[in-house]
Amino acid sequence: PLQAQATVSGKLSGTRGQLQLADLAVNAASAQANLELTGEIGPLGEEVELGLVAKARVSDLAALGPVLGLPLDILHDISAEGTARVFGSIDEIGLDVNRGRLNGGGVSGRFTASLPSIGQVRRSSFSLDAKIDNIARFASWLHTNPDYHGHAGISLSLVGEPSGKLPFEVRAKAQSEAFSLLLNGQLDGLAKGAGFDFHGDFERVDTAQLSKLLGQKL
Repeated sequence: PLQAQATVSGKLSGTRGQLQLADLAVNAASAQANLELTGEIGPLGEEVELGLVAKARVSDLAALGPVLGLPLDILHDISAEGTARVFGSIDEIGLDVNRGRLNGGGVSGRFTASLPSIGQVRRSSFSLDAKIDNIARFASWLHTNPDYHGHAGISLSLVGEPSGKLPFEVRAKAQSEAFSLLLNGQLDGLAKGAGFDFHGDFERVDTAQLSKLLGQKL
């Protein structure tokens, strides 16, 4: 489990039944992550509203795997940082990340995320643009030849449906020395073993390089 030390400060004002916590400042730090949270909460009560800004940095994304229940071991040594707006109520917290960055482990990129409710991930939307120095580090995910070393780039968009009952709509473009591929389709979820239905179109193929990437003759 993640363990952290935190400091909290703020100003409580208002009248009975209309209390508000303003100038809130939360700083939390652990070996894996740092979080700064500022803003206001109120009025306090059963229908408390959140108006917060969060700045966070995770030094190793693999550490989030056990917390999120996702298989993230392959993301070791990759850090992420971003700024997000936190809104909604205690019962339904929303999150908008508009300036996210990835770095380290031969990976660099930018991402955004919109989660109307962090407890209902299938309603969320994500986008990612990243460059990978060595595609071999993701060979176990991609089922490619781990001895093939080459750079790659990817643009990815996952769009959830407002009810959270339908699969993600997926659009992606991947480019490497071996190919340029456009991909679209549906993804049932983010957990390991989630079903999917993808359709791809190659814009460019280098047969010799693709053979090396796949580790088999074409």
